[in-house]
This record gives sequence, structure tokens and C-alpha cells, in this order.
Amino acid sequence: MFDLSRLKKYPKTLILIFFLVIGFCVFAQWAYQKVSASEQQKNVSQTQADLYWFEQTLRNDIGQTQAKLMDIIHDGATHPKSIESFQSRGSEILGNNPTVVHISWLRPNGTVFADSKARTPRVTQEPLMRATQEQEGVNRARFNAVSVAVSSFLMSDGDYELTLIQPFFNQDSQLEGFVQSSYSLRSLFARVLPQWFSGKYHSQVTQADTVIFSDTYGESTHFDSTLPVVQRNLRIAGTSFDMSAQMYPSQQEWRLRQFFIGLLFLLLVCIGSLLALVIDRRQRRAVEKELRAQNRLRLTIENSVDVGIRAHAIDGTMFYANDCFLNMIGFEADEVLHLPPPLHYVPKEEGQKLLKMIRDVRANPSTKLYLDLKLRKKTGEILDTIMRGGPMYDDEGNLIGWISTIEDVTERKRLEAFQANEQKRLETINHLLGLGEMASSIAHELNQPLSAISGYATGLANYIQRDDRLLSRERLVEVTEKIRRQAERAANVTRRVQMFSKQKTIEAKSVDLPLFVEEVLGFMELELRQKRCVLTNHTAGMLMTPALVDPTMIQQILINLMRNAIDALVDAQVVHRAIHVYAEPYTADHHIICVKDNGPGVAPDQLDKIFLPFYTTKAQGVGIGLNICRTIIESNGGRLWAVSSPEGGEFYFTVPVFVFKDGYDSSK
Repeated sequence: MFDLSRLKKYPKTLILIFFLVIGFCVFAQWAYQKVSASEQQKNVSQTQADLYWFEQTLRNDIGQTQAKLMDIIHDGATHPKSIESFQSRGSEILGNNPTVVHISWLRPNGTVFADSKARTPRVTQEPLMRATQEQEGVNRARFNAVSVAVSSFLMSDGDYELTLIQPFFNQDSQLEGFVQSSYSLRSLFARVLPQWFSGKYHSQVTQADTVIFSDTYGESTHFDSTLPVVQRNLRIAGTSFDMSAQMYPSQQEWRLRQFFIGLLFLLLVCIGSLLALVIDRRQRRAVEKELRAQNRLRLTIENSVDVGIRAHAIDGTMFYANDCFLNMIGFEADEVLHLPPPLHYVPKEEGQKLLKMIRDVRANPSTKLYLDLKLRKKTGEILDTIMRGGPMYDDEGNLIGWISTIEDVTERKRLEAFQANEQKRLETINHLLGLGEMASSIAHELNQPLSAISGYATGLANYIQRDDRLLSRERLVEVTEKIRRQAERAANVTRRVQMFSKQKTIEAKSVDLPLFVEEVLGFMELELRQKRCVLTNHTAGMLMTPALVDPTMIQQILINLMRNAIDALVDAQVVHRAIHVYAEPYTADHHIICVKDNGPGVAPDQLDKIFLPFYTTKAQGVGIGLNICRTIIESNGGRLWAVSSPEGGEFYFTVPVFVFKDGYDSSK
């Protein structure tokens, strides 16, 4: 039983509608019983009218056929010797009318004068009885001077034949003979019965409880006991046939039944709706419970992290901020929420960057947010932060705002700046120490030849001052040769210093390029972060044949190219700064390394000029970096060049492949 007390939990209107539908369905059932009899009587009347029409159509068809036969007989009576004409015209009728299977011209005594039969002979199942009844039919036709029909007989193919005997007279009303015609009842009924009748009714014709003809039109071959069956007696030339017809259910006009079915469907829909409401309320409560649990979990996570979380509308208005962000800037929620830009906790110069970012997001909603942003605390202190985020959509996929996170990097930047300054200071000290060691070494090396030259010159001067006669020619040549050798020694020292400054001695080694590039890029991590450049290393994890290079020299070249890319991006004020590094086999003897950026690139007319000494495009440049890089690459057996591309700067250089032959390591 249904517990009615549970309905108290649901809307009273739905319960009222539920009981109204039940009451209306009961009323519809009562009305159906009242009107059903009237509709059945209407269907019976329609069936009776159609059966009467069928009977008249059947009689007309037989009458027209008999009239044609009588025309043949009258023509034959005027020309007694035209039996061939009778047979010919009779065969024509048999060919055009499949319902007629046999035509005979009988003399007044009942004997056959001429006949015409169908091409396909059929044998009756009761030949003696048929001959006897046909003779009796001739006698009755002679005695009564009317057409007589002989009862139907079963044939060998399962069909039934009906024989009609019609007398004909001359002008003096004297009997001249009979026309005997046999009809196939199956063909006769099938021909007269129209398609609309077959599609509307299931019918059959019987005689003495024997089924003569049955029409089903593809539906049930039995009468439905729940539906009325209409019968009519068909009389053909005095012979009776019983025809029964029943309208198919699909053709009957049961409008009230359809209405009742519709109401029953409505009742089921209402019951289903009530059950769906019960299930929906249970599911909704479960979903609400789960949403509350997820909301508590979200709040717990947001309040436990050290990252500020904000939600912005499409116009930049912030409508949500977690406690971490509010504590970060020192404002209360009602002081910063639901305020349109510009925001008072964002410095004016930073507000322009923020507005530009909002315009970019509106133009391209899929843009990922990344912005170095300075914020002003309520106390006036400036914070260095990094803002990241992404778009936020509604259920229809429309952009309604975005979610952003704020990370306070003030202390980290201070520490990085301090480390960078310390690194520069250490590099300066090391540089000064190196210069001091070099100067000390040069001074030490130069001191000996210069002291020797000074001593030889002093001795020579003393000889000359004392007595030039003591100074022989051989002695003079010997002293000057010693002075020359010491001067050559000093010159060799300065020459080695000059050669060292021009070119370093190459110490080629076997180098794993992907690993080598990854180590070099690690040196640039801090500088890339400070200049807000995103570096993508496409060589990570690659398997390549080792290269044969001086690692220190190639390291300086790669760093120089990357710094050139960074300077180009910063000078061009590119917002999203990207640098890509590639390495792959180039030829059988060389690998190629590429450094790309999305900056302004190199103009086609500058491709050769940028490698010339003292040619630079930088405001503070000297113009010798690329020239030195090309010299070092060529000394290592490679080549350096640039490509002019609209997508940004592209620099390529090749390095030789390490070769290991016959146990000999070419790096040694």
C-alpha cells in the first residue's frame, strides 16, 4: 500500500492534480461504457452498407458478362453455321475475363451445340452430382423461363465453380436453347472486391457452412470475437451465399477508447512525475550534502595555503578573495570586494598593466594569465607578487570572468637580488685577482729580461766612460747581442699575452649535447627569471652522438646567444617573452644547435653586418660579441649564422661529431 503520510513532504498542488486525474479517468471509463454501444452500432451500419454495395457490384458484373454471352448466341442464331465464330468469340471472353472458365451453347433439349473452355482444364470433385444438378437446372430454366444458378462445386485446384443456365428465345417467344456459363468464385469475388474493401474488412463467403472465399488483406484470418460481425445473404440467380464481414480494429472509430488511453497515459505520466519528484528530492539532498562537504573542503584548502585566491568578473571587479589575500594586503573584505578597476591597492603604473591584461583576456579568453604585479598594502608598503590564472565560464560556455592566484615573492626577490649582487661582487673580486695574478706573472717575466738589458747597458756605458780603447769590436757585438736577446725575450712575453687575448688554446673533448645544453641553461635560470623570459629546452631526453668541442668555448657562445635573445626581447618590450633551444643531427659530420626567440628578429640587410667587428644594434653594445663567437666556432670546426624570420630571432651554429676509430679517442 502507498503510504499517504509521505505525501505531506511534497507540494499540495501536485497531490491535488494526482487525485483529480484519477477521478477524471474513472469518469472517462463510465462514459466509455455508455458511448461504446453507439459507436459499435455505427460501425455495424457502415459494414451493412458496404456489403449491400458489394452485392450490387457483384450482380452488375455477372449481368454484364451474361449480356456479352447473349450477344454471341444471337449472332450465332442468325448464322447457324458460325460455330467457329462462337468458339472464337467465347475464347476471347475467356481470355479477357478470368472469372469465366467455361461457356456452352445448349440446344432446347439440353444437349451441347457448341462450347468454349479455358486453356487450363480443371476437374470437378463430384462429376456425377454436378451433371445431375446442371441437368435439373436446364429443366428448371426451361420450365420457368428464367436464369438458374447451380450450386457451387469444389474443383481439383481448391476453387469453387458456379454454373449459370440462361434460356434464350426467338422473336415468337419460342425457346431456342440455353447459354451455360461456369464462373470461378475465387476469381469472381477477388475481381469484384475492391482494394479499399479488403483493407477495411476481413470477409468470407460461405454456402452451407462451406467456406467458398476468404479475404484477409495480410491481417488476422479469424474473426475477433470481441468485435461485431455483419452477415448478408447474397443471391445469384436464385442461389444463396452467406457473406460475413468484420471491420478491422485499426479501421474502427473508437475515439472514446483513444481518449481513454490518452487519459491513462496522462495518469501514468503523473504517477511517474510524482515518483521522479521523490527520487529528485532525494538526489538533490544527496547532491546538496556533497556540495556542502566540497565547499568546506575548498574553504579549508584555500585558508591553509599561503597563496591568495581571487575571483573576478568580466569587467575586472573582484567578487571573491580568500583570507590569505586579504591578510597579504592588509584590507578587509568589504574594502576591496565589488569595486570596479582601478583598484586602490594597485599602484597607478601597475593598474595600466592590469587593464591591458583584462583587454587581452576579453579578446582571447583562452589566454593564461601571468603577470608580475606590484601591490600596495594598507600600510603603504609595496609588495612584489606574481599573478597567475585562467578563464571562468558558465554552464553555457560563456566567459563570465577568471580566477587568479597571487603569490607574494617580495622576500624571494630580495634574496635573489642579494645573491645576484654577491655573485657579481665575487666575480669582480675573482676578475681582479686574475688580473693581479696576470699582471704579477707578466711583471715577473718581464723583470728578468728588462733587468738584464739594464745591466748590459750599464756595463757597456761604464766601459765606454772608462776607456773606449778597452772596448773591442768583438766585445761591443757581444754586449749588443745580449741586449737584443733580452729584448726579444721581453717581446715574446708581450706577444704571448696578445695571442692569449686573441685566441684561447682549444681543448676539444667528447660532449653529450642534450646534457651539456641543460647544464648551460641552468646557469641562465636566474637571469631568465629576472627578465621574465620563458625558456623551452627541446633537447631534453634526446639521444644524439656526442660532439667534439671545447666545452668552455661552446658554453660562452651559447650564453652569449641567449643573452642577445634576452636583450632583444627586453628592448622590444615583448609581453610574453619566449626563448627556444633546439639541437639535432645536421649532417653526417656535424650537429646543429639553434637559439630562437619571439622578438623583432634580424633584418635581412643586417644578416652579414652583425658579425662584423664593432657593429652593434644595442645602445650600450660594443659590437665584438658575435664576431668573437664566430671566430671561436670556426676554430672548433663549425659555422655560425643567422636567419631573418618574421617570427623572431634565429641563430644557428654547427659543431663537429665525435669520432672514435681503431681504439683512438679523437678528443685526446
